[in-house]
Amino acid sequence: MGSKVQAFEQELARFCSRKYAVTVSSCTEALYFSLLAAGVKPGDEVIVPSFSFIATVTPVLQAGAVPVFTDIRSDTLSMDADDLIKKITPKTKAIIFVHLFGATCPVQDIFKTACERNIFLIEDNAHSLGSTNDAGIKAGTQSHISCVSFDPTKIIGGFGTAGAALTDDESLFELLKKLGNQGKNRKTGQHDILGFNSRISDFQAAFLSYQLTLMGTFIKKRIQVAEAYNATIDTLSDIQYIQKERSVFHKYVILTNKRDDLRTYLSDKGIQTLIHYNTLLYEHPLFHGYKYRASHINFAPQITDKVLSLPIYPEMNDTEIRYVTENLLKFFN
Repeated sequence: MGSKVQAFEQELARFCSRKYAVTVSSCTEALYFSLLAAGVKPGDEVIVPSFSFIATVTPVLQAGAVPVFTDIRSDTLSMDADDLIKKITPKTKAIIFVHLFGATCPVQDIFKTACERNIFLIEDNAHSLGSTNDAGIKAGTQSHISCVSFDPTKIIGGFGTAGAALTDDESLFELLKKLGNQGKNRKTGQHDILGFNSRISDFQAAFLSYQLTLMGTFIKKRIQVAEAYNATIDTLSDIQYIQKERSVFHKYVILTNKRDDLRTYLSDKGIQTLIHYNTLLYEHPLFHGYKYRASHINFAPQITDKVLSLPIYPEMNDTEIRYVTENLLKFFN
């Protein structure tokens, strides 16, 4: 590992208010390594939300574990803590909690439950690096391990993709280091576990280190775009936005019963939108060949045909923002 990688890991840990950071090739790999560090074995159960990107759950399958899906909250679209408790069994080994779309979603009670029941909690913080809640608690600090993404689409992105796992536990830190570096023990130089080749280059680390210094600027601009959208949507009755405040707005997600018509209208006006997400995780064809549990999922199915992501990125100028808001008003009025 080069000096730039070590320096970036230290900078990232400080920024995220954690003691240790381990860079790896992607956030997906960070989640997989976290499950291995948690001691997840084939047949164990790992609780995950039903509404997220597919990479939240594929590491569970890679570890040979059984994903158990929870319903989601109506306000944040994140994991429903009450449903989570109902899904815990003696086989539950870990929980993966996702901070969605740039917000710091409510995880404190889930972390408390996990600690009380000796369950390993992993935060999937791919969307919300730099986000804090109303109490000033940062996303990614209420867990045994948290994972972040440096995909080019994220708040800060590398050349290609990269990720990191963060923890306050030195033994977990050393194990994560081994897993990403061919199982090599840093103290003895021996390879004492089966590991993987999952490292980033000094060049990548230097670029990410520079991007980290610009985080405040990137987030400020995203918030400005979101505030303009909020002001417009507050005047409309057929549309609502998810993140209210304390978000870094990786995505700007709205809910509307007119989703498909609105998307077509905006596309005709040259405005690109995306859908995050129109398929619940367990509904993907992938799961036809795997064992999983998904019972009593009541709210999540109600939103997959309503969610729509409006364009948001730091380079958006006032003219572009106004063009989007004007067309929202024209469509709904």
